Amino acid sequence: MKRWSILAVAVAVLLVSAVGCGTDSPNEVATGPSVDYRTTLSEPERQYIATLDALRAVDVCGYVDLAAVTSVLSAPNYIGPFAGRALSTCHFNVDPRKNKVGINDVSIAFTEAPETTMNTEVAGQPAFVTTDSLGCLISINTAAGSFVQFGASGYEVDDSSTACDPLRAIVAASLPQIRSKRPPPTATVTTPASRVDPCTALNRLLPTMPMAAPALSNPLFAEPTAPRVDPAVCVITLNETGSKFALAAVKMGLVTDSKRQRGAMSTKQYIRLDGVPATVEDVRVACTVRAFPEPKRRLTVPGFTDSDTQLIAMLEAGAPNCWSARQMVHALIESYRALT
Repeated sequence: MKRWSILAVAVAVLLVSAVGCGTDSPNEVATGPSVDYRTTLSEPERQYIATLDALRAVDVCGYVDLAAVTSVLSAPNYIGPFAGRALSTCHFNVDPRKNKVGINDVSIAFTEAPETTMNTEVAGQPAFVTTDSLGCLISINTAAGSFVQFGASGYEVDDSSTACDPLRAIVAASLPQIRSKRPPPTATVTTPASRVDPCTALNRLLPTMPMAAPALSNPLFAEPTAPRVDPAVCVITLNETGSKFALAAVKMGLVTDSKRQRGAMSTKQYIRLDGVPATVEDVRVACTVRAFPEPKRRLTVPGFTDSDTQLIAMLEAGAPNCWSARQMVHALIESYRALT
């Protein structure tokens, strides 16, 4: 269950200083060679990436029984990824005033198998249950062999353990979907960006930065309580200053139209990368580049009437300097276009 931005975690531990961005042309076109980063991986690493490819093809929202969420808590006013968060986590946002515990969010995301043995059962199915400061987490194995992590949270939850009973009921009702080879598709936000491998951001870095590589399993980069398996996020180690390594983080997400547009006090630089509208934010110690490959397409969530209804796909890369971040986004745009 995503409670923090993995990009923020990566930026917080950057080991080198930023390099200035310089002046961008109105439309910056990718030049130079591109390398398929998968050819640089070991066989176990390629198998791991193939697993993430398979997860990107699954609508994780379909593992949750919507009728159970409605009966146990209340009818969701939003279903899908949150704006600004990774596309790989599905949220069922509910009114905390309509349930006794104060839960305002039920979420589901793919996760790794628990490091310890299962500590409970849900309707006869082995499961791993834990709590954190905001609520309850239940990890359970799917018929496809992957694990999913259900979460129930709320800032008004007095005792996180009290969120486990309603979450258990939702997971129990969802077992038919969990036991199916592929969950049924849902009428939630869909975009080709959800199928982009974020690690393809390496493709335009490797020709000039051959030591760059995806950080596939280093727990240093895992968020507290967050699944380590995230098909929409890739943390990358860079070799920019000899033996010193720095970090970059790539994320496929959504953004509201208002966040994309220029504000009166905005410090963003507005450019185009390969013809795609993009923003650059250089804060001296790090640079974040975001591209919006669907500027004319609005991803409207069914039944959601809040002002954030208009959602736009976002390709995001954060790095110690803007050159690296822009190169990564160039590669992401190429991957995105290959899927459309």
